[in-house]
Order: sequence, then structure tokens, then C-alpha cells
Amino acid sequence: MAGFQLPNLPGFRVHEPVYQGQALYKKQTLTVSSSLHTDGGGPLMVVDPPKAVHPDALVPKGTLNMTGHMVPEGVPRWKALDGKVLRFYGFFKEGVVEDPVENHRVRRVVIYYYLAKDEIQVLEEKTLNSGIPQGNLIKRGACRRADGELVSTADFRVGGTLELHGKVFLLVDCDGFTRAFYEEAGDPQPASVDYPADPLATFRAARAHKTRAPPKPRNDVLTRFVEARLGRPSSALEDDTRGDFLTKSGSVLRYYAIWDDRGVSGGERRPYIIHMYLEDHAVEILEVHEPNDGREPFPLFLRRTRLPLPNVHRADALSRLPKSHCLAPQHLKIGAKISVFGREFEIFDSDKFTRDWSIKNLGRTAAQTAPIDVRERAPTEDVLVVPPWNGYGSLADSMQNCLTLLPKPPKRDFRKMMLNEKTVLRFRVRMIAYEGTAPLAAADADRRLVLTYYTADDTLSIFEPPMRNSGIIGGKFLEKQEVFKPGTTQPVLAQDLWVGAAVIIHCRAFQILDADEFTLRYMEANPDAFPMSDADAVSLACKEAAQGKAEALRAAVGSAPLSVADVARVFEHVGIDMTAQEILTLYRSLGGSELSPVSPAELLGALGAAEAPAPAAEEGGGEGEGEGEGGEAAAE
Repeated sequence: MAGFQLPNLPGFRVHEPVYQGQALYKKQTLTVSSSLHTDGGGPLMVVDPPKAVHPDALVPKGTLNMTGHMVPEGVPRWKALDGKVLRFYGFFKEGVVEDPVENHRVRRVVIYYYLAKDEIQVLEEKTLNSGIPQGNLIKRGACRRADGELVSTADFRVGGTLELHGKVFLLVDCDGFTRAFYEEAGDPQPASVDYPADPLATFRAARAHKTRAPPKPRNDVLTRFVEARLGRPSSALEDDTRGDFLTKSGSVLRYYAIWDDRGVSGGERRPYIIHMYLEDHAVEILEVHEPNDGREPFPLFLRRTRLPLPNVHRADALSRLPKSHCLAPQHLKIGAKISVFGREFEIFDSDKFTRDWSIKNLGRTAAQTAPIDVRERAPTEDVLVVPPWNGYGSLADSMQNCLTLLPKPPKRDFRKMMLNEKTVLRFRVRMIAYEGTAPLAAADADRRLVLTYYTADDTLSIFEPPMRNSGIIGGKFLEKQEVFKPGTTQPVLAQDLWVGAAVIIHCRAFQILDADEFTLRYMEANPDAFPMSDADAVSLACKEAAQGKAEALRAAVGSAPLSVADVARVFEHVGIDMTAQEILTLYRSLGGSELSPVSPAELLGALGAAEAPAPAAEEGGGEGEGEGEGGEAAAE
């Protein structure tokens, strides 16, 4: 029955076990020995850190440099810097709108920098009855600069600014530990600066101060207006302008300025005229309107008023700035830039009265008052730099790829193609050795080819007629294509082809030996394009070159009929420098051809070197003539 258990039902007695007290804790054995974590006295297995991440990769470089003296050798960085915090005091300004008491508010903060983890926390000092939420402005954590790097100890500087999460804080002081930290690091902090005056705090302090003495006289616009209405003389008022009004009334300095507003969309450079009234140092700005400038003309850009200096802030909207805080004549000079309520004007010229007044009263020189040139240079057009042609495809197709992302087929001159469809020029050529070309083999020197030029599209082809027992298979030597001059993108044109010319085609030099009859006639019919085929011009040039060489020509010509080669040999012997095309043109103008050579008399007559006829005898000549005539008659 000992092992019998009663059912767990109401009315039955159930024994509840009572647990005895036991120590359910585990002893802490984790210690640090020689920079290593150990458990129970035995060192743990050290695993190499990942090679892709450096152990100090997340620590700012400035912090590593400054905290090196605080981390003893053999002690982990987190343990050596635990509990060490840098503390800086600063403030930031917050704008206040539509408030007659203050236009900005100074909010003081305390910035903590935790060296162990390089974290930042910003706390704002709580002000009684401030009406704004204060306390923890930025929670503790790592902050980054605008460039993406973590904020480090090197970014904190007394008197400087620090930007955290879009807010700009100005640091004014730090505690003693922080100063000692930077001094040990070799970069001491500057002396502390004062907090700026808070308009609201000044107003509250003045209102809270109570005294039985009569209140101090107010010095504002309303007070001066009331005193002036009650009869107080203007000389007793602040900033008395009566003397300046009597002596400087009507004296106005005139400057010409430019406002460059191109930093915004639709902005441009606009000319303005700045007037400075010497009697009260008031400034007036007029805009210069030009015809068709697209702007509505208005009388004033800035009405006559005193212009505050850029670094002067008005604490009270109703207070009047004194002259010392406003723009004065000494601030206006050629080349200076003045700020007009956020707009920057550059002064570039002035009128004659202003120049003379500045030299006399401000001690400036003529060079300092000389105008400067602010005209913009004409914008230079971007020149499309076309890369060199790589030789693939045609030049026109490759050019289309450089002009647009969606290339189009190059345009062709269809009118030229239709007019010159059947105009084909043929020349007989041979290979020659030429500077800058491939060396000429001995077997290629005797090869004769036919160069065909198509004037419809300025292309050419080369064909080699078959020659028996030459060892070279004739046929197409160069397919029809556009050929360019060496080192350029200029195509070889028909004007470059004439008898005797050397043409370089794909690193090979060809000399033109002859042309067919159609080609020669085409060239003679177009003397403007082929000046060496102009018969009149060539004949005149040959006659001028033959002057003074008549005897040598008659001796060299001989009495036998002359071929083209003979005429060329005679010119070379005499010293007449003419091209082969010009010699051929002269030869054809005399009616010469392969079947009908030119007589020596015709050549000498064309060159103006014909021998003059001998004078006839008076008596003998008459008798001979009579006898001849009688003989002829008798014979008849």
C-alpha cells in the first residue's frame, strides 16, 4: 500500500512536497589576464578576428591618436577608457518669428563624449518656465559628419562649431578633465569664450529688476518722436543729423554694381546703381532696365534706408541701429562685395563725383577708384572631338556613331551620283618605292595594273590584267572602296589623279603611267578641276619656259617625227620642267597621237622656237621665179 496514491479529487488529502533550501547559483569565474579572457584560470581558445574588418576600423582616427596615452600596454581599450567622458559646453541659436521681444533664442547645451565607445550625448540645460521641451536633445550614440566619417575627439574645439544631426553647436568651454585630456594628447584647447546675450533673458532680467529710482530714459523711435513733437531740439536727440544735413545735403555717391543670381534656377546677372546719401548714410538701390529684358520695370529695388552690416544682428525689431553698425562710405569701393539682405552685389565702377570725393576724403588713389571689367567672356562652344577612325567600316558610318546614340545612314549626294553615273576614269599604273610605304619587291616592279576611279561616289578600284608566264594570277587587286590620303581623313579625289602622279593607297605607292582616251578627254573638258589638262594654259607655260632656249631646242628636236616620250626627253635635255600630264596635254593639242606623231616644226612652232625664213634675192629670185613659172606653164 506504500506505493498506492490517492486520486487527486476534492476531499482527499494530498501530500504537498516541500523543497529544501538549495544554493542555485553559479560561481563567476570569468577574469581578464594578459588582455585575454580566461575561465577558471585556463585561457580560452583565441580565434583570429576576420581579416576583412580591422579591430579598430569602427573607431575614429582622431580618437585613436588622442587616446593612445590613456591605454596602458596589455590592457583592453574598453577597460582603460571605461568611465572616462569628455564634457563640452556650448549653445545653438533658434530663430523666433513675429515676436517683438526676441528674434532669436540662445539654447545652452552640454555635450558628452564617451571615450570607451566613441558615443555622443547632448543634454540641454532646463530653464524654468521656458515653455519648450528640454533635456536630452540627442540620445547617446555614434554620430557622423557630413562626409560620412564618425565624429571623433579631433572635431571638438572650443570656439569652433560642431554639426550633429543637422544642428550646428558652438562650443564655448569644457571641464578640467577634458582640458587635461587634450593637453596630454598634445593638442590643448583654446581659452573659453562667453555665451552671447539672450534677448529674452535680458528682457526678463530687466523686468524683474525693481528699484525706487526713476526709470532710465528710453532711447527708441517712439521716445524720440514724442520728444521731437514736444519741442526738443534735434541736436539733443541721438544721432543728430542736422549738421550733416546742412553740410552734405545733396551729396550722393553713385556706384555701379552687378548682382549674380545664377546660383538659382532662372537666375542671371543684373546691373544695379547704388546711391549712398552722405547726410545720413542711407542707401538706395536702383535696377537698370534694358530694352527687351523681359522684366517689369519698377522704381526702386531697395528704398532709401540704412543698410546693416553683415555681422550685425538686431536683437529688437523696434530698435534703431546706430551709424557704427550700418554701411558707411568707407565700405563702398571698386571691387568690393556688399551684402544687401542676403544678396551679394559686386561694385565695378562709380561716377566722377564719387571718384573725386573718395580720393579727397578717404585717401584713395586713382588706381583704387579705376573701374574694373566685369563683362563675361563669350561662351566657348564645346568642340566635338572625334576619335581617330579605327578602319572598321566606312568613315561616314563611324562618324554617325560619334554624332548620335541612334546612328542613321549617312546622307549621299544623289544628284552627283545621277550626273556622274557613267563617268569612270581609268589609268594605267605601276608599283614604285616611296618614302613611308611598304618596301617594293623585285617581282612587283614589272607589274602593270588598271586603276578605275568612279566619280559618282569618289571610290576607286584596282584591277590587274593577267600576264602570261609572270607567275602572278591576275584579277581584282583592290575592291571598290573609298581611299583616304595617308594620315588624314581626306579622300583621294579625281583631281589627285593625273599622268605622272604618285598615289599612296593602303601603304603602297602607285605611279600613273597613262590614261585612256575617255579619261583624257574628260580631263580636257574640265580644265577647272584638272588645270594640267588646260591646253591654252599649258601651251603658254611651255612657251614661257622655252624662252632663250631656241637653239638648244632645234638641236635636240632633230628632223624625225616625235612621240610623247621623245618630247619628254627633249624637255628634260633642254631643262624645261613640265609634268608628264602637261607634256601629254601639249602633245595632244598639236594633234599628236600614237598613230600620228608630231613633226619637229609643229613642236618648235608651239614653243616659239621655229627658225626664221631666209630673205629672198632681188634679181636672182625674180629670174628663178619667172623661169619656174614658165617651165610650169610649158609643162602644162
